[in-house]
Amino acid sequence: MLERFAELFARYDDAAGVILGVWWLWAPFLLWKGAKASWLNYIREHFKSNLKWTVLELIVPRDLEMGPRAMELFLTNIHAQRNAPGSWKEKYFDGEVTKWYTFELVSFGGDVHFYLRFPSDQRHAIEANFYAQYPAAQLVEVQDYITQLPVTFLDLLREGKNILFGTELVLAKDDAIPLRTFEDFVSDKDFENLDPVSALLEVFRKIEVGDTMLLQIMARPADDAWQKEGALLVQKMKKDTIIIKNDDGTEGRTVRTPGETDTIESIESNISKPGYEVTIRYLLMETKGAKTVGTGFAQRSVIGALNQYASSILNGFKHNFKSWTRVNWVYWPHLFPKRRGDARKARIWKYYRERMIPDEGNLGNLIQSSPLSWDFSRKTFILSVEELATIYHPPTVAVLSSPILRRAESKTMGAPAGLPIFSADDEKEILARFQKPKS
Repeated sequence: MLERFAELFARYDDAAGVILGVWWLWAPFLLWKGAKASWLNYIREHFKSNLKWTVLELIVPRDLEMGPRAMELFLTNIHAQRNAPGSWKEKYFDGEVTKWYTFELVSFGGDVHFYLRFPSDQRHAIEANFYAQYPAAQLVEVQDYITQLPVTFLDLLREGKNILFGTELVLAKDDAIPLRTFEDFVSDKDFENLDPVSALLEVFRKIEVGDTMLLQIMARPADDAWQKEGALLVQKMKKDTIIIKNDDGTEGRTVRTPGETDTIESIESNISKPGYEVTIRYLLMETKGAKTVGTGFAQRSVIGALNQYASSILNGFKHNFKSWTRVNWVYWPHLFPKRRGDARKARIWKYYRERMIPDEGNLGNLIQSSPLSWDFSRKTFILSVEELATIYHPPTVAVLSSPILRRAESKTMGAPAGLPIFSADDEKEILARFQKPKS
């Protein structure tokens, strides 16, 4: 064998030649990896195509006081519903993947709706856990609004509509570094307490009649791998901290800036909670001839509202530029900007309609690409239950004092205590029936 390799090196005097000369070593490995990835993509798509879904609209009372903390508890509870392939059969023959949930905010010309989409077989668990935290709210099963919208981007254009702007978001820093959460908006003074979802609702309320703004948060319960990576990040940050030594050379006190201390404490708090693999995408659809808010509003308003949770010492959101629909000839590959832009719009519309969340690996993304829009761009990131609850939760009374979205005008509750069950005549008859005769 050694003589064989020596002969090959002698025959080929450059690295490329050597690699080609031993193709029989690496080619079977690549073929096997490709075949394995292709099969997994096929069998997983088959598994997902057989899932049944339920769409629920969230109707909240005008005086809802339960804040994001209740949503955090709800997300923590349903995280326990996480499924995953537990054997090679479930992975390679059943194609089982972790089921995901979709939290959506939709505005039809300023009429705002909250939707939740879940696997139908988990509906009872979802509703039970939701009502445990929000007994006064309502989850109403509705027809999926997406079925009322054009199926493809070409159909959308034929109906006189167009996608003004669409994008997906990613985190600016490591997943374990948290966003600012609802805890940062709490004050000892009631009049200073803010509901952080209000800024996003105002953006969705401001669009023009004829416009449709759509936001979806795809959330898949994550395992604990991200928490282990976060713990390693904390160890590295502590190790990199400046240590002032004593005069005798022994280790002295640790010096950290207040920002470094806050960041470490925030990461440790964040990774102590369950997390979700998340994809966030949003888009603004316009109707031809109708007044519109403009591309600039669509591009900056939503990410601006979400980046109230950003911090220079913590994390924040940014555009995934490889996925957004803005295309210009000055950007690589410079050719056919109009066609590339339409291809990206068609792609994000397909992903939104089908509620696509990236699988492991990039093969599935590549298979679903178009020649003018190769897709290695879809990404997930981790949000803890506290972070996710901050971004998406039923709005409280602080928001619902203005007519932003559909509300339940009264709470749903049982009969009040002391409510008479029988009439006065019935009571007399019952008492007479059980009254003892006089001796």
